[in-house]
Amino acid sequence: MISALPTARSFDQLVGPYYDTSGLTQWWGVSRQAVARAASSGDVIACQLDGGGWVYPAWQFTDSGTVYPDLVTLWSILHAAADAWTCATWIRSPLADLDGRSAAQWVTEGRPIEPVLELARADARKWAT
Repeated sequence: MISALPTARSFDQLVGPYYDTSGLTQWWGVSRQAVARAASSGDVIACQLDGGGWVYPAWQFTDSGTVYPDLVTLWSILHAAADAWTCATWIRSPLADLDGRSAAQWVTEGRPIEPVLELARADARKWAT
């Protein structure tokens, strides 16, 4: 039974790769506090590691370092009902209703956000009950 549970490595493969706080401060040219503020305000997707550090999935960023606004919207819907790792996993998992694409793929390909928002709202409602 234990072998059926996801391992940390499988989360890394699905949700990663990541930037750590140091990497993000260097890329953005800001302080650690600025990155922490962006994470706490929900302006950047952040997941806390068991040791207390933070990671920021690379798929949320455009080439210029901004975060895709639609991913932040999805994040806020999902994160109101579940922990960060569940939300990040949901965003990166292939969804049948999106032709087998993940929400992250769908958004970064510039597809209409409304179908993804509907799916996120429906799952967030289920998680909240």
